[in-house]
Amino acid sequence: MDCNFIDIKTYILNGCIKRPTIFRNFSQIKEWEALKLTPEALSDILNDKKLKFRIGEIKQNYPGVQWEGDCRYVHSTMKEFLAWIKKQNSGLDFKGIDPNECWGYADYIYMRDLFGNITNFDVFDYVPWHTLGFGPNEGLDSTIWIGTKKANTPCHYDTYGFNLVVQVFGSKRWVLFPPSDSEYLYPTRLPYEESSVFSRIDVAKPDVTRYPKYLKCHPYIVDLHPGDMLYVPQHWWHYVENMELSVSINAWFPMENDADNHICEAVTRLLVGSSMGYAENHDIACCNWLNPTETMTSLSENVTLLDRALVQRLNMKTIYKTSPVEENRVDTTQTGCGCDSETSHLQDVNGVILKRYCLKHAAEIFQHWKFLDDGDAFHENIDSKRPRLNESNAQSLSSVTFQDFVECLSQPSVVDCVRKELLARVREKHSI
Repeated sequence: MDCNFIDIKTYILNGCIKRPTIFRNFSQIKEWEALKLTPEALSDILNDKKLKFRIGEIKQNYPGVQWEGDCRYVHSTMKEFLAWIKKQNSGLDFKGIDPNECWGYADYIYMRDLFGNITNFDVFDYVPWHTLGFGPNEGLDSTIWIGTKKANTPCHYDTYGFNLVVQVFGSKRWVLFPPSDSEYLYPTRLPYEESSVFSRIDVAKPDVTRYPKYLKCHPYIVDLHPGDMLYVPQHWWHYVENMELSVSINAWFPMENDADNHICEAVTRLLVGSSMGYAENHDIACCNWLNPTETMTSLSENVTLLDRALVQRLNMKTIYKTSPVEENRVDTTQTGCGCDSETSHLQDVNGVILKRYCLKHAAEIFQHWKFLDDGDAFHENIDSKRPRLNESNAQSLSSVTFQDFVECLSQPSVVDCVRKELLARVREKHSI
């Protein structure tokens, strides 16, 4: 074994690294073949194979998050995509789409699917996660993300495992928030996507009049450059935006408490799916409740998924003292870049814990942030930004939609209570 080998997997699973950490000039990544996958190289390798590009507006004409369902989609080759960016003749696929007004993103593409039919292309030859201490089959679900400047992913957190991201080409900005900021980020499960909890806030243009608690957040910000690797701990929120034409690769790796998270996901799927069925039978609009990449399974299938998740959890010997919602909470009252124990562990692996910013400082770094209210975006008195209830708006504020009802029921904190109750009932029935 290489005497310089660093087992990143063990560092993470043993709790040596608790916060988002960036690894730069890391010898175990420098030699990865993946770093050769520039946009031009991808164009040559993929040849005529078409990718699905999500097309979003750089200056959207409506407030709030630009959800995936709000975007257009284009199926095109890398060659035509690059020609479109360069404003050359890109063919019919991008006809009528101005690259000055729109961004394009081929995101969340499984590498095994993209390169599966290409001769002499083995995913693990390009992303050898085993060099970081992972097993031979871990990282098989590695994904690739190819996008133009301004292409972005809405703020969310992933319910399963932890995330490792390697920047291949260009630069990408990550804005991360600890799990303890969840109540300030206004979570929602609509649109529904398996294992993704979204924020209702557009992090690039936050409306602090509508979402005043956002001002209490504690963002961590980093720009990734080629060769950088970012560790995203479990349940950390993140908004991601390309600073230029960018290619990155990532993989999620499982953790033991995913068994509890699988129950929460099964409960959420059952709830959203059943609510969609009710809405469709009663002519209630629910067309935007699913992300375009998601397909809702039947009621019987959803019940079966929940049953399997419960059985899997009950077969485990470990009983967690904390719930998935409470895992990885960070003490945001501390200042600086991290605790001494984390820093000492990372000195030998060339890792740097990301620094926590106050929101005002974060906005200065993220220069294109624009708060939607006209006043001081960082006013100390947050209550002054709350809408006042008066006779003229009392009636409109009292209306609640069926979607509001479903969003409340599917809140992660509510679903976690259901998880605990379900486990308790099953244990009681079977005298476990």
